[in-house]
Amino acid sequence: MPDADLLRAAIQNRLQIYSPPPSRIDPVLESLLEPVAGWFLGSSDVLDTSTLDQTEKAVQRLRSFPERWQRPMIGAPTESWSSYSAFLDGLIQDLPPRERSLSADEAVKELNRRLSRLGNDDGQGVAVTSLAAESFLRPADSIAEAVGVPPPSSFHWHAMWLQTMRSLECVPSPVLYRSTRSLASGQPMDTQRAVALSYVNRMIAMISPGVVTAVIEVPPSIAAGSYRCSRLGNENADLLIHTSTASRGSETLAGDGGAIQLQLTPGDVNQTVWRLTHFTAERLVPEMTETGPRLEIVSPDVVELIILSSDPSVGGQIAASAGQFARKATTDRWQLVSDAVMRTESRWIAAESMSRIPQQRSSNLVQAAKRTMGDAEPIFRSGDFGSALRMARRADAWLLRSEWQLSERLMPDWPKPTSSPPVVMGAAELQIFWRPLMDERGGGRNRLTSGSLDELEFFSQGRLTVGKRLMDRAESNVSRETLGAFSGPGALRASVVSLTDDPLPGGYEGTVVQIKSPSVRLAAGSGVRIDAWVRTIGFGGPHQGLLMYDSIVGPDLGILVRNQPAWTPVRLYRQTERDGELHVIFEVLGAGEIMVDEVEIRVWEPGQKIDLPVKPVLPPR
Repeated sequence: MPDADLLRAAIQNRLQIYSPPPSRIDPVLESLLEPVAGWFLGSSDVLDTSTLDQTEKAVQRLRSFPERWQRPMIGAPTESWSSYSAFLDGLIQDLPPRERSLSADEAVKELNRRLSRLGNDDGQGVAVTSLAAESFLRPADSIAEAVGVPPPSSFHWHAMWLQTMRSLECVPSPVLYRSTRSLASGQPMDTQRAVALSYVNRMIAMISPGVVTAVIEVPPSIAAGSYRCSRLGNENADLLIHTSTASRGSETLAGDGGAIQLQLTPGDVNQTVWRLTHFTAERLVPEMTETGPRLEIVSPDVVELIILSSDPSVGGQIAASAGQFARKATTDRWQLVSDAVMRTESRWIAAESMSRIPQQRSSNLVQAAKRTMGDAEPIFRSGDFGSALRMARRADAWLLRSEWQLSERLMPDWPKPTSSPPVVMGAAELQIFWRPLMDERGGGRNRLTSGSLDELEFFSQGRLTVGKRLMDRAESNVSRETLGAFSGPGALRASVVSLTDDPLPGGYEGTVVQIKSPSVRLAAGSGVRIDAWVRTIGFGGPHQGLLMYDSIVGPDLGILVRNQPAWTPVRLYRQTERDGELHVIFEVLGAGEIMVDEVEIRVWEPGQKIDLPVKPVLPPR
């Protein structure tokens, strides 16, 4: 609950506040409640099935307060949305973590499934994390401190942009950006995030008239290009939102050098087409083919916006709407790309000087982006924002591909399921210094003595522990399996079968079994490598499978393994922040079967003879 000073500041600056609910009526605050737009429940507690009764009682207590204290009550449950919607005025649906690598279709399908259960669209919103989770921002800062470099200064903002634009496919009432750190901290990462949010919000504001009254319609098929298309229909114009599906965790690519080919419907023959990507109404002319009109978008951006209308006057309306935001949006994207050019170039130089990569193979991409921004400088200063934005996003596409390639060179385990906090959050400068941890020669002995899972009684005291939930909806079994183990005479097997006609959902809502390894005590500042061999069978829904994570970072940075009937190695790289115990945790999400074998926890112990390789300085030519 905000204090009197914060409420006065909100009144003075004409801000609205969504606040945790008050625990009591405070007469001092009663005259200052004007800026409070709603009470947000669940800020500190998870709203799941176990907290349903206590949350309902808290709502009843708040509704008994005097009229001046009455506000809409909002919550963000992790499950039981229908039950919570019975006494809350608004619900927030969190999109799945970007690090889970769900496809665009699966992420939207999962969100639509939750919304469809509620039946009423009023008061339903979506939440997008605007930054990496705090649970691995802290380890990244710890790594930076350990290797003696500045903390991370950037993050993969394009992934946040993609999630936000895809959430519009469900026509939410609000979009909530989640964060654990202030945008006004003055730190480089938060400055970048503020600029990125400014750009994304202006794009939403530009198209909001075509979203708030829209009806979800069947989109045209994509004949070429790694993009997802959605269609929002209105009375006199339809909005097409294209989002790149070329992604890897929180990394993404734009379609530089390629094209999106849309096969429009026969009903679109007489439609006029405009492209809004550059905050201008750019006219496009479809090509007539035997199967109907076909539209091609060359070198598409990460997000592409198209308007279709049979009314030519719509072009003037959308041009006026886009023009309101063109100047600031171009400035924001220009700053993001300019910073990215310097950052990406310095990362490649550092990786080469530290002998982390064979050669600077991607320098051409960085230099091409640098030249493009240099050529666009006079255009930007002249006020031709459409052309300047077009060149800036082209340079951005080259930088995205360059960063993608650098990540591949710094992660020798890929394409095996692997998790490294610096790579996930886009801090390649940390990964360059942390890269020796990925070498096999530095790993010590396996600290998890029972990790082979060969013992006859590995559920005894000091061994594995098992937790179960949703026992009224699912039947689960956890046992030692002697057949089909990866190595040795035994392996862990867990299976889940739904007991109802409705299939089990994914994510936390569908978590039935949690298996936790014995603890291993580690000293602060230890580099840790966690390995396991796993296989999964039968998980068909979005966000289902085996989630493997550790107690240092938690499930936010866990690896979700799906549809892997063959034995697959999974590896987690972690850094301990303080002295303490480490567990490896396996969760079964949804209905299916998993097997786990050969779990290892190894501390990086390179010894005194291993030095960091540094490229010698060459004399000038």
